[in-house]
Amino acid sequence: MPRGRLVLRRETKHRGGKAVVIIGGFDALRGFDAHAIAELARDRRQALGCGGTVDGGEIVLQGDRAAQVAELLRAKGFRVAGVTS
Repeated sequence: MPRGRLVLRRETKHRGGKAVVIIGGFDALRGFDAHAIAELARDRRQALGCGGTVDGGEIVLQGDRAAQVAELLRAKGFRVAGVTS
């Protein structure tokens, strides 16, 4: 059963040229509070072996790994939109 739709963005602006993948769309999901977002961020960081943080209700993961992030989110039951390659 799908858990909801998340949107991926890739950004480099104001980050010294380094790419990050931003996971957004949590505000439209029921039952996703700040604790659930932080827990999902921790799980994704551990699975990818990268750094990251939660910023304003979005997860920011270091590195240009949009395809891997999308695959991991789909495995958790989310529909993924946005940049996935």
